Amino acid sequence: MFQVAVACALLLLVCWFLQLLPTVFFCLQLQRARRPVAAGATGKFCVGMPLRGADPDLKVGIRRILKQDYPNFELQIIIDSIRDPAWEIAHAAVRELGATNVKIFPLQEKSGKCSLACASLAQFLEGLDDSCEFVA
Repeated sequence: MFQVAVACALLLLVCWFLQLLPTVFFCLQLQRARRPVAAGATGKFCVGMPLRGADPDLKVGIRRILKQDYPNFELQIIIDSIRDPAWEIAHAAVRELGATNVKIFPLQEKSGKCSLACASLAQFLEGLDDSCEFVA
């Protein structure tokens, strides 16, 4: 009985080791894939951000988007109105970082057919130029 228990333990140890190898290999591949992307090696990425109101973390969120390491992206912020508190917060965040890849627009058309967020996204998509290859 002891020999059977030892054989089972050894078999489990071998199985564990065989599963450990692909896991380590996968983790190493994942680390290599996270290297920064070289400028010009990627398509232009356009990010649309509809805003309304003064969320306490709005400035931090905009700063984090602008500090990403993707080399070729543009942030387009669509705010419900120039009187909206988000208007000044967004401009302040952009000024602090000196970002040149940001465009801030007021919402042009408030349709009764959809929500303000959907209207903002529609405006964003209609205003994209041909240089944008990826959209979020």
